[in-house]
Amino acid sequence: MKIKKTCPFCHSATESIWRGQLFLECRNCHLLIRNADLNKTDLDRLYRNSWAHPFSEIDETGGTTDRLARNYVAQLLSSLGQKHFEGKVVLDYGAGRGSMSFALQEAGAKVLAVEPYGYEFLSDHGIQTYKSIADMPLDQHLEGIVSLDVIEHLVEPWKDRKSISK
Repeated sequence: MKIKKTCPFCHSATESIWRGQLFLECRNCHLLIRNADLNKTDLDRLYRNSWAHPFSEIDETGGTTDRLARNYVAQLLSSLGQKHFEGKVVLDYGAGRGSMSFALQEAGAKVLAVEPYGYEFLSDHGIQTYKSIADMPLDQHLEGIVSLDVIEHLVEPWKDRKSISK
């Protein structure tokens, strides 16, 4: 596998930071890059194959457990000084197998999820799911967005972040 020598974000030089693995760091913006040659086609193939077995391929389909998601929600509520999310609409971006979505629902939130590869899985489990931000209604109002263990799965995370904040 050929190692990219420039950062895909700022186009500055990169350097290997872990021996024996293809992990790079940009010398300028400090972006960490995993598998520099992994492209959209490779990711599509990996995730489609992983979703054929969502509970055995948790590195790709979501490693957040139900217990951990409930803890995250409790901490989020505490930090916001809230007892519940009743009446709030929250987006779970990169929802995986839905642990965070379910925990947010338990706390009273109306949850919308974006999960391009596990779309059918989440929909089958009662979560209102979209394949992408672009598929969501333009007038959809959100009170909050959560995204757990997602950034490392994105080819160009800065573009995804920009699409979420529109």
